Amino acid sequence: PALMREVALEILRRNLVVTWWTNIRFEKSFTKDLCFLLKLSGCVAVSGGLEVASDRLLKLIDKGISVEQVAKVTRNFTEAGIMIHAYLMYGYPTQTIQETVDSLEMVRQLFEMGILQSGFWHQFAMTAHSPVGLHPEEFGVTPIKQEILFANNDVDFTDKTGIDHGKFSFGLKKSLFNYMHGINFELPLQEWFDFKIPRTTVHPDYIHDCLLEDDDFVFKGNSKVLFLAKNVIAENRVKNKKKYIYTYTKITAHLKTNVVSVD
Repeated sequence: PALMREVALEILRRNLVVTWWTNIRFEKSFTKDLCFLLKLSGCVAVSGGLEVASDRLLKLIDKGISVEQVAKVTRNFTEAGIMIHAYLMYGYPTQTIQETVDSLEMVRQLFEMGILQSGFWHQFAMTAHSPVGLHPEEFGVTPIKQEILFANNDVDFTDKTGIDHGKFSFGLKKSLFNYMHGINFELPLQEWFDFKIPRTTVHPDYIHDCLLEDDDFVFKGNSKVLFLAKNVIAENRVKNKKKYIYTYTKITAHLKTNVVSVD
């Protein structure tokens, strides 16, 4: 976020007209103000890894985010007019069928609330140098070692849950295709699968309720005040009050409709 802020400020300083997008992590420092600044600099879209929309698995992946945080950040981007693509994952080691269903419900609600515009489901693949590949026993998987002919990157494995995650592939992708077109949110999740799945345990208003708690605006010591108006006048002044002398700055911005003064 800090690097993107500097890029945006530099684009504005140089009066450049550019269109850009980037990969992000859904950090909580993507505030409403920062998203608005990014939009002004020409950012049109971001893509980020939501991976498994389950707080237990996000913790296990050590992703450093929660579903609630993702909802707030995607709302901030959407309200600023920036589109969001999410990388989604299923079949993560120890992931249960219930967690896959709940993850789909979270994604359904994100699309229904209009704070996610695009996504793609990837089935988990174990790579040799990832945390799972390096310490498979901690994730309950057994690598299937094969003679290395060229490169040891993707590793086959068996998961102690014994779940065939591949069977979810068609249903997850079909439902997502519908959600991306803004249709069929009201269909029960069972409709997308030709085998029995458990009912979701996620409250139907979970994402909606996450967005009700508005974060209070906090002005930090290293915050920048950015004036988008070109003609801003700053005057340093002194105020005498009884026996105290105060120094302050008066900032006047001439906008198209009115004049704004801030002390």
